Amino acid sequence: MNKQIKAWGEGLIKDWLNEEKSPGVKNLTTILSEPLLEELIMYSDTVNADRVMSLIQLMIYREELYNVVVKKQEKENKQRLLFDGPIFAQDWFYDDTPSILSDDNVYTF
Repeated sequence: MNKQIKAWGEGLIKDWLNEEKSPGVKNLTTILSEPLLEELIMYSDTVNADRVMSLIQLMIYREELYNVVVKKQEKENKQRLLFDGPIFAQDWFYDDTPSILSDDNVYTF
């Protein structure tokens, strides 16, 4: 892990710890692992803190999951062969009319 990714992960941890789970209750108070809390308190570049590094990876994975958009593919398009469509017909361009998914407005053909 390079320094920039590590710094980004540390910032994600800081932001998550200060977020409120419910009014007046921060995520910091929900951590039940005493060794993790101890490593968070004494964390620096020189300290071997495997639990904190794991938490950094978890926060980066959490960001990845938040930013991923999954595109649903229709079975018809998966099973369609090249020569099944009217490629050489006059109206070949009407065969693949785009359909809009209701959730994310992504065009699929």
